[in-house]
Amino acid sequence: MKKIFKFALIGTGLFSVFSVILILFLLKDGFTDVKTVIFSVPEQNAVSWENIFSNSEKIELIAYNTGVMEGDRYPEIDMDMPDRNKGYDVNGYIIRHKTRGDFLVDTGFDESFYRNPPFGNSPFAIKLLLNLISNNNFTLHEDRNINLYLKKYAVKPEGIFFTHLHFDHIAGVPAVTDDVKLIMDGKEINFINKAQSLGSYLKGKNNFYTLDFSKGIDMPVLGKCIDVFGDGSFLAISTPGHSAGHVSYIVNSVNGPALVTGDAVFYKNSLKYNLGHKIFDADYDRAVKTRQKIIEFLKLYPEVIIYPGHEAGPVYFN
Repeated sequence: MKKIFKFALIGTGLFSVFSVILILFLLKDGFTDVKTVIFSVPEQNAVSWENIFSNSEKIELIAYNTGVMEGDRYPEIDMDMPDRNKGYDVNGYIIRHKTRGDFLVDTGFDESFYRNPPFGNSPFAIKLLLNLISNNNFTLHEDRNINLYLKKYAVKPEGIFFTHLHFDHIAGVPAVTDDVKLIMDGKEINFINKAQSLGSYLKGKNNFYTLDFSKGIDMPVLGKCIDVFGDGSFLAISTPGHSAGHVSYIVNSVNGPALVTGDAVFYKNSLKYNLGHKIFDADYDRAVKTRQKIIEFLKLYPEVIIYPGHEAGPVYFN
């Protein structure tokens, strides 16, 4: 009996050591030091949303879809939701400025997801996580990926503005050249995000820029905003909650003002019922407060076109 207990103890110890080594190996990129540069913006002069929407430079906005992660949109609530089983659209956006060039907001998936379904270029840790939460049934199409959209619209992006660094928003980064600026709130460069991206989606990329919201302006309802190009055409909005450094964007598009929410708003019904995801939101209570600000903003400006994080837009608040 003592020998059995001894062997069991040794086995448990070896398993524990192996588990620690495996975890450290999977998370090793989290220890990497990432050098960043503050993204330079012009002097901030915006005074009101009315002024921005009526007098600012208008730019082109192109929304695209790169696939759908199938599943229940509302696993945490027991309500009759007609869109419950529509899945999670994985989207990206192209913005075209007359003088500053082309930029992306998030990327969606690259072509590897269709070639190697369902997880494409994802690292083992992400594949393991998605399998554990049963988020492993994707609908993918050969003609829907960032590689093809860049060719279709002849886009050579100067940079990518990220809403946040979760895998479904950055998995298309390998499709762009290494000199493209990767721009985000600095709070997104944390241990977990580095661990799940630096060895895969962001491998070989060193052109990291951060948005300094302390240099932004307090705009009505939404709070801290940065007029990125100084002409009112494109504004970054601090919308924390889903992640610590989550950012949404106002695009003064030729078709009217648009709000690219990222995962501050998952779907249109997220606005109707102020719904988030306790599973995915880093700070659920803060995400609710952020979303309430967005709801109040859209009540004041119902003409704003909405592009939710996981629903193919456009949609409207009504």
